[in-house]
Amino acid sequence: MSWFPIVIADRCDGCKGEFKCVSFCPNGVFEARGGKAWVVRPTACVPGCTSCAMLCPREAIIFPTERPMKATPSSLGVRDKGLLHKVRCKGCGKIFWTNVEGAEYCFDCRRKMGLGR
Repeated sequence: MSWFPIVIADRCDGCKGEFKCVSFCPNGVFEARGGKAWVVRPTACVPGCTSCAMLCPREAIIFPTERPMKATPSSLGVRDKGLLHKVRCKGCGKIFWTNVEGAEYCFDCRRKMGLGR
């Protein structure tokens, strides 16, 4: 089953320039274009995750199904399937959200250091 967000263009106002979903998503699923959020990497979305939709003040983000999906940590490619938590990056100081315990660096810093995702 495919799992990805859909942005309802008529509802999206880019959070009045804040683009909450763009800055929130650690996988780069969204991108700001023309004052709206666009889904540019749908396959990067974590199956079952709807956190971005809960952040959207205009309820402009929906998902293809309302039925909960069963996922295991190995199917998600992570060791911990727990809830997202805030972490301050030790590299740049930026706050980011992750579900991986012990994460110390944001995705940008990990990429710069050659650590991948």
